[in-house]
Amino acid sequence: MSTLRADVQRDSGILRRLYRRHLAKYRWGRWLKNAYAASRATAIEFRNRAAWIVLPWTSRLRLLAYTRLQITARALLEISGRGGLTSLARATCQTLSTLAESSSRLLVHNASFFRLVSYSEFLARGGRVHHLYSEEAVSLTLPTVYPERLRDHLHQGSWPLRIPALYAFEVPDAVVMGRSDLVYSGGDCLHHGLYNFSRDHLMEEMHGFVSVNARRKAIVRFAGKRVSASIPEAISLVGSVTSNYVHWLTETAPKLALLVNRDILERAPLILDSGLHPNILESVRLLNLGGRPIIELGPSERLQVGKLVSVSPVAYVPFEFKKGIQMRMLDIDPSFALYSPVALQSLREQLVRRVTGQSPDKICGTRRLYLRRSARSRQMANATEVEALVANLGFEIVEPDGLSFRAQVELFSDAAVVLGQGGAAFGNVVFAPPGCHVVVLSTWSPYTIYYYFSNISSVLHQRCSLLLCEPVLDTEGPHRAHFGLHVPIETLRQVLLS
Repeated sequence: MSTLRADVQRDSGILRRLYRRHLAKYRWGRWLKNAYAASRATAIEFRNRAAWIVLPWTSRLRLLAYTRLQITARALLEISGRGGLTSLARATCQTLSTLAESSSRLLVHNASFFRLVSYSEFLARGGRVHHLYSEEAVSLTLPTVYPERLRDHLHQGSWPLRIPALYAFEVPDAVVMGRSDLVYSGGDCLHHGLYNFSRDHLMEEMHGFVSVNARRKAIVRFAGKRVSASIPEAISLVGSVTSNYVHWLTETAPKLALLVNRDILERAPLILDSGLHPNILESVRLLNLGGRPIIELGPSERLQVGKLVSVSPVAYVPFEFKKGIQMRMLDIDPSFALYSPVALQSLREQLVRRVTGQSPDKICGTRRLYLRRSARSRQMANATEVEALVANLGFEIVEPDGLSFRAQVELFSDAAVVLGQGGAAFGNVVFAPPGCHVVVLSTWSPYTIYYYFSNISSVLHQRCSLLLCEPVLDTEGPHRAHFGLHVPIETLRQVLLS
């Protein structure tokens, strides 16, 4: 792969590896991690809130001051050119003029304001569109909840949902930024229309890249790595959650699968986020049949593109809710997890066929898979008891995060049952054949989007069961939707034998 990337700071990556390899096993190490994460989130939130109080006025005042300074300096320079000033005075005026220009540029780079403009609003101005698939109506089959006494906690039966049309569109003189779904063009910040800015906390906000003001329909972009280069054309596959395996499989990889056989900027490179897991990069190699070159962008690194192709969302699930949002039972419904059936089916068809040589719809799954979770967060209190049960029922106990991408595709494409805690590894149900029984273990919280995996299963013609377990305090840190769990063994047996 050819790459174009600026030098990026590795400090956070080094600290993350140090924590995972050495400090995570100690209680004080986990406490330090949680304290650091909480303090950083608080600082970012304070800065984001203050931006909309302080920056609009200070920016205007400072720009006015710099402009006045620049005008005065240029006037004095003009006088000096007629012999009215000494050489020292001329040098002083030149310095003032340079300082004014540099300060003005610095201000723009530190905090730039943009109008929030949806893709549809942008295209209404006459931009070029490549239509991929029309709007689609689906009827989702909702998960069967166990135990029965908790079934009123979730919506049951079926749920009608309209999937927006899929299209690619061109943006002239665009700027894209690593680990961000937003596209900048002139004074506009382009975004897809599935966001609910008053409810959803964007990952870009959580990382401190931007601050959104839904009421003003505006956004401020904070200092990041400056534009590292300018290229004539490209297709963007960067995004705020591309480093997460399940988000990649459902929200980004399907875009590439849809573009494979399309005559859209045939020679244009693909823009990816840097530092992606080797398994994610292997999926790119399998899908990138035309051998398009790859450009990698580091977090917040910006790239200027003369003609950028962006693809409308093939899926959308809010990653986090804004602080202060209160959810009650049934407030979250199946529309919170939206997936395009044609996009997921296209991804599954291409990857399963290229890895196994067979169509996924022709494979009759036989393997019963139990996904052992290796992460320290959301641990299972009675994991030994659960593994003894599933082993007696003929399950294979696997740890997907230790397998290559090809091995995961091959394994899950032959699955009859997939059982485990909800997590990134469950993204592999995308490769499972129709009729596969997907069993998700979780705990109850009104902030959890339980339809995340069940909606994937529904659009791929699989069936899904959800077993709500007893919550256990998570030592990795408090989160209103993340807990450890204790699995009710007899109820699990009932689910697996149903």
